[in-house]
Amino acid sequence: MTIERTRYFTGQLLDDADLTQEQLYFREKARRHNRMLHGWGIVCGLCVRPGVGCELIVESGYALDPYGDEIVVEDEVTVDLCSEDDDGNAVPPCPHQTMSSGNESARRGLASPSTSPSGTRSA
Repeated sequence: MTIERTRYFTGQLLDDADLTQEQLYFREKARRHNRMLHGWGIVCGLCVRPGVGCELIVESGYALDPYGDEIVVEDEVTVDLCSEDDDGNAVPPCPHQTMSSGNESARRGLASPSTSPSGTRSA
């Protein structure tokens, strides 16, 4: 994917596409930096320990996914592995989060900018 930096000039009339392009440029630049220089995996924290019953506790920490996106877990998260919805799917620990499969590029926002500059999906 080729990313293009917005070139500004005096008197230029900016619209939302210009500002969106600028955000996309810096977000993709950070992802490329993370992928090429640091690789992917856990940077620190994110220890997993057993909880009560079917629960696992994920401690706070920081990681990079294979696409270069940052994953930040600020507080401990308890995941109940036995929880299911009416269709038998696992229930995510965050109430507003959805678990879906599909086109990873579309989900990550390569076609359009994602909602978080860091890619954490929390950004």
